[in-house]
Amino acid sequence: MKSIFQIFVYSILLMLILLTKDSFPDEMSGGHENAKMFIEEKRYIEAEKLAISLLTNNPSDVTAEYILTSA
Repeated sequence: MKSIFQIFVYSILLMLILLTKDSFPDEMSGGHENAKMFIEEKRYIEAEKLAISLLTNNPSDVTAEYILTSA
């Protein structure tokens, strides 16, 4: 009974990992360079989202703050 439960739990975890893998596009997983590229291409919403993501990870990131105000 314990092994059936373990298989069930592992299969649920595997499914969650596979489903969340594609939830973030590759271009949104970048850093400062991608955000600057978004601003140059006038894709301000993407630059803003990326800057907010960078600030969530590191609230004292000066470059991310600049990108956010530029967007």
